[in-house]
Amino acid sequence: MMARSMTRPQLAKSARGVLATALVAALAGCSLAPDYKRPDAPVQATYPDQPKVQFGDYQTKASVNSQPAAAVAPAGAYAAADIGWREFFRDPRLQKLIELSLANSRDLRVAVQRVEEARAQYGVQRASQWPSIGAGVQGTRQRLPANMRQGGPDSPSISSQYQAGLGLTSFEIDLFGRLRNLSEAAYQQYLSTEQSQRSVHITLVGAVAEAYFNLRAADVQLDLTQQTLASRQQSYDLVKTRFDGGVASELDLNQSKSLLDTASANLAQLARTRAQAQNALVVLTGLPSLPADLPAPLEFGRDQLVASVPSGLPSDLLERRPDILAAENQLKAANANIGAARAAFFPTISLTGLLGSTSSSLGDLFKGGQGFWSFSPSIQTPIFAGGSVREGLNLARARAIISPCRNTSRRSSRHSARSPTRWPEKPPTMPSSTPSAPFRCRRRVRWNCRTCAIVAASTASCRCRPRRWISSTRSSRWCRPGWIPWSTASSCTRRWAAAGMKRP
Repeated sequence: MMARSMTRPQLAKSARGVLATALVAALAGCSLAPDYKRPDAPVQATYPDQPKVQFGDYQTKASVNSQPAAAVAPAGAYAAADIGWREFFRDPRLQKLIELSLANSRDLRVAVQRVEEARAQYGVQRASQWPSIGAGVQGTRQRLPANMRQGGPDSPSISSQYQAGLGLTSFEIDLFGRLRNLSEAAYQQYLSTEQSQRSVHITLVGAVAEAYFNLRAADVQLDLTQQTLASRQQSYDLVKTRFDGGVASELDLNQSKSLLDTASANLAQLARTRAQAQNALVVLTGLPSLPADLPAPLEFGRDQLVASVPSGLPSDLLERRPDILAAENQLKAANANIGAARAAFFPTISLTGLLGSTSSSLGDLFKGGQGFWSFSPSIQTPIFAGGSVREGLNLARARAIISPCRNTSRRSSRHSARSPTRWPEKPPTMPSSTPSAPFRCRRRVRWNCRTCAIVAASTASCRCRPRRWISSTRSSRWCRPGWIPWSTASSCTRRWAAAGMKRP
């Protein structure tokens, strides 16, 4: 029975139906990513109370009380987050130096290109959610032996086949949200990189302002020190004249000489400080030297800055700082990667299709009645992968825990009472009275090895010592002071012991 050939409208309608069904199934897919919950802000709702001094008189006594911080905060017409560096720094020379630094900074250019890289990476990952359709023409010419010819031994030994059409290549139906979570992770990485670029921008502006004010302060101090040196020189000359005349004592002369030497040393130190500040400005601006046509500076003082800046609330700081926003985006990306790792446990459904025309002769390829289509769905599910799928999920979970700690400072005191770890004040040492006494190695820390990985990654002072077994007894394992056992536990367990962590 001959298969009935389909016309081009019927083929196009069938292909559109298959494609629409696949798209609906992909859009209706579920997501296995954990529900994101913003971590609690480890700050107070308001700023600490400020001291309030009540000055006394002949009738009342002086007293010191406290008052809310809002009572002494300036009431600004705009929020602190809306103030740009041009509005905050009013010195025209400083503004010009900041412009030069932003234009010539290599670090800032690298940060901008990293943003572009992350944006392109997000575009690539987002495109994987859509079908990849391409057009092509293919020709095949082959020779078969007599016993393998479809028309029998008397049929021609050489056959030709030509195809032209549109192809759908391995379109994955995202039922379990793997591609969607990977796209979300790439998007959050892009946002994190953008916040990191803002952080580089703010850091550069702050560094230029700091170097500039150090230079201006050094100029003022140099002027005062030069005046002091001239005064001390005159005093020394006067005391020297009095000493030569027998009026002043040698003690007076030595004291005057000491004051003169101190002023000279201060002048040399301030000159070195000024040179360092000027060199810092040269490096930050990216120029061989500071331009000679810089605008005239304002008088050194408070007029160079905004008079008052509204303080806002402590929680607002967490929503404005780019490094904290970047850390939150990293946490969201790690959360999405967990969803993608979970989806790897489930089957993957892919669609491959072809719609076009075929013929044994190139001249008849585009004639009527030569249309054909093919549709090849496939389902693959993991059965045995050597543990790579499960370890991929463990890796995503570990990175989700490390992510909020990677972009924050070790010096921050934001650890809450629920934290299962503590920072060691100093490397663990044994008492000097028993330098060679063995101690029991704690191995039951694997239950929280991901948390210990945070400590090991964030503690720069952690140095793992050489490892050696002293006793091979399985029930009781001992090792020397400062040595870490070579056990089957994970490396973070050994780092936990090396960093002096204690199990709560």
